[in-house]
Amino acid sequence: MSAHTTAEDDAFITGIDSLSDSGRDVATTPLIPLDLLALIAWHEAGGPRLISRMKRGQAVLIKTPSEIWYEPIKAIVDREKTGAIVFEGKRKNGDKKSSDAFVVELLQDGRGVVGITVDAGLLPSLLRTSADAELVIPALGPTLVRRAIAGTFGKRCSVVKPGDIAGLDLIEIAAAIRPSSSPQASLRRLRQASARKAAPGPVDDTPLLSELSGYGEAKAWCLDLCAALDEARAGTISYGEIESGIFFGPPGTGKTLLARSLARSARVPLIATSVPDWFMRKTGHLGDVLQQIDEVFAQALAQAPSVLFLDEIDALPDRAVADARSREWWSSVVTTLLTRIDACRAARRGVVLLAATNHLSHLDAALTRPGRFDRKLHVPPPDTAGLAAILRAHLKGDLAELDLLPLARLMPGATGADVTAIVKAARRLARGEGRPLDLSDLERAILPADGRSEAERRHVAVHEAGHAAVALALGFEVARVSIRGHGTAGGITELAIPSVSTLADIERRVLVLLAGRAANMAAGAAPDTGAASDISEATRLLTAAQVSFGLGDGLVARASPDGALALVGRDLALANTVDVRLKSLMRQAHQLVANQRTLIEAITGALMRQQVVDGDELVAIACRNDGEADELGSSASPPATTSRV
Repeated sequence: MSAHTTAEDDAFITGIDSLSDSGRDVATTPLIPLDLLALIAWHEAGGPRLISRMKRGQAVLIKTPSEIWYEPIKAIVDREKTGAIVFEGKRKNGDKKSSDAFVVELLQDGRGVVGITVDAGLLPSLLRTSADAELVIPALGPTLVRRAIAGTFGKRCSVVKPGDIAGLDLIEIAAAIRPSSSPQASLRRLRQASARKAAPGPVDDTPLLSELSGYGEAKAWCLDLCAALDEARAGTISYGEIESGIFFGPPGTGKTLLARSLARSARVPLIATSVPDWFMRKTGHLGDVLQQIDEVFAQALAQAPSVLFLDEIDALPDRAVADARSREWWSSVVTTLLTRIDACRAARRGVVLLAATNHLSHLDAALTRPGRFDRKLHVPPPDTAGLAAILRAHLKGDLAELDLLPLARLMPGATGADVTAIVKAARRLARGEGRPLDLSDLERAILPADGRSEAERRHVAVHEAGHAAVALALGFEVARVSIRGHGTAGGITELAIPSVSTLADIERRVLVLLAGRAANMAAGAAPDTGAASDISEATRLLTAAQVSFGLGDGLVARASPDGALALVGRDLALANTVDVRLKSLMRQAHQLVANQRTLIEAITGALMRQQVVDGDELVAIACRNDGEADELGSSASPPATTSRV
């Protein structure tokens, strides 16, 4: 819909009486703005053509933007004296079975039946299935609001922009248009109401999308979505073109924050729920769970355009792998959700459907197909620059002069949730000492005290430095190296590995695994149990090459990759074959460690100072040591997964 020109405004003002299908004289009985807005939308949708159907005893289904529209639309139907009985689709609407019987009785007696609802699932089922016609009342866009202002005051109105009415429903728009006022004052009140509704509450510090750092393609998609919602409000595109999406990624990466930021940036209500919440409310019986699903979708439709965010959607199991005893119960839940998603999207009201999960692969296939959730958007942990920006946001003006990049490099792999916890811990340290926050508080929060002795820490540092230096020399991309304890591991080295590997690729990975022990031995330590997990993984990889991947002497697959260790433990000949190859690769690892001695010492020193070194700093360290970085760029296959050694 394009904005009206001056001539169109004049034509509307002159012909406003014709809006009343019953010939009501609006000059002697003026319509209040609420009724006028509803009447304009009714005409825009083509409502007058359905009046004769109602009078002929037919069933008509009318979908409205929200429940607030029910009474004004019902008043229009009643004013036309159609004799039709009106049903309002509300969440608590009595016994649907008796309603169905009443619908049958009315239709058989030649009476018209009208259902008014935001969600057809809330009407008697017989009314839905027997409807002879359907009418969709449009949400109020700038053009319709401008016409209502012109009609109320009998004079032209300035251009109404999408942002002037963003987030406002029928009753809020009607409240701003006051007959005792003026068009200009009404438009000013609309803008104020929209701005106040979009403004955060006293405890809502949700950042706008423009203020968020990182998020990659997920943030770019959200920005595009905001622009699309503006276009839909302006009438240049249909709300049916608005996409839906699933955010997936590790815990704590800010998926919920991204949904909240999208809603605030788009200036629309956020209806946030999580699947576990459906089971925690009331008794958790099947009927209660299904009612929770009905209510959250009805709420989103009632407040449309809106964002409906379904968190932890992986709490619903994939029906294909559900236990046989519980499959029927879960099928009812999943099927109800799918039905509500389909109805919500078919309504084309501007409900943006978002979901979040830590485990995309756990979702039912029917949920992730296009038409339900169109886009799957990865939300990874932030990079170093992103961590610095998140840290800056949480500091809220404190330490404004401090360069935060060095601190961000001390926490590679951290999430937004980790940064939140770190800043809280730093502030607690400062409060405990009765002084303002300073750099040392952040450093202590990021690098907690290590209870190991200096010798133990150095032994671990040399081990991890051996992994990292050899990995770089063999062309692997190393994401980070850390000597912080992780479970039973004294430290970790994370590197990207190719998604498809040749035998040479597998042996390169084994060399990296063995390099930790080789580095400790080169530093004068005797072989110890610290490399047990490395040797186990090296054995598994070489065995899998033989018995799982067809990369050895034969092609027969004798075990899965995960079952390779169990097989080698039972097959002495296979164990001997793998042992010979392991010893040969161990000799190569010793030679690689000797060649990378300077780099290993440099990485060890950095780890002793700061416990963790990220990928960028590793490359910088390599560049400073004997020009060894010249050969570090010759990487193998494109990385697809991350491996810890």
